[in-house]
Amino acid sequence: MKKLLEQRLRVVTGLDDDRRAVLEESSIDELLLTLCIRTKRLIGDRENCEKLKPTFREFIYNIVGYFNDSGEMDDYVMTNIMTALATADTHGEGPHGLEDYSTFIRRLNPTDPDTDRFFVVGRAGSIDDPECPLRELEGDIEKLYEIPPAQLHMFYAFHHARSMDVTRGAPKIVVDDFWSLVPDAIKCDPVLEEVFLDVCFSDGAWELYQLKLAA
Repeated sequence: MKKLLEQRLRVVTGLDDDRRAVLEESSIDELLLTLCIRTKRLIGDRENCEKLKPTFREFIYNIVGYFNDSGEMDDYVMTNIMTALATADTHGEGPHGLEDYSTFIRRLNPTDPDTDRFFVVGRAGSIDDPECPLRELEGDIEKLYEIPPAQLHMFYAFHHARSMDVTRGAPKIVVDDFWSLVPDAIKCDPVLEEVFLDVCFSDGAWELYQLKLAA
């Protein structure tokens, strides 16, 4: 497990000046900084930021352990977990104001028959999905430059992660298994739990958590 957590893999960490994907080797611990940055942006409370740092780490470690114990862990799953972390605070102005383009934990599309059964690490979808946005943008420079940089970072990041195996999508966690991955410090403190959910979960995942797991 220690070797897994220290593993360094290549993920898309941003864009260069020409709006091309920047691939860098990184680790789980280095990418945890994204959740801390998101906490400060959303909450602006230094005390809660400091309290949540170790719980973020424990949460991510628990997720890695979950996939390792189930026999699903490989470079593909780890790269996707790390990519979800790298893009966990991608945001920008959208048609209806500030929009989060990705969050660490999400829910399947409401029309998906499994939408109530799984939490998704990162964003759902596979590279061979006909609705893959980068496929539509290939060769169309004008359209490419119309996309907000943060959203483009998210597109490139998950495209890279999924290109390792075009037949697979996002790592999924069974809803009934998820409660055991939430740190005890979060479960015992309603204030920290609220901040934790705001930082790590999309609106849909928050709703699923409240529906299935909240006391």
